[in-house]
Amino acid sequence: MIRGGSPSDETEVPNLDCMTLEPAELREWARAVLDDPEAAAERWGAGRGAAPVALALAVYAQRKAAAVSMRLAGEIAGAVAHERAIDATYANLPAWARW
Repeated sequence: MIRGGSPSDETEVPNLDCMTLEPAELREWARAVLDDPEAAAERWGAGRGAAPVALALAVYAQRKAAAVSMRLAGEIAGAVAHERAIDATYANLPAWARW
């Protein structure tokens, strides 16, 4: 998992861009957040009502995994499309959710 633990162990949002390049780890992290986005946001100090941000981060991780997989497979155009989407997601994150 990212940073050697699971989302339930994290007390801040991990840097999804540099902590790992393993698509499987990013997907696993996203699934764990999707299981309980409200709890993930609370652990990160965001409090109640921040579940939509946790969901956005999970989608970010899924798209990042897809982009990495596509680049490894030589599908550069598809990877770039995912990277543009994650850049837009990042730009809209609140300060507490950015790295």
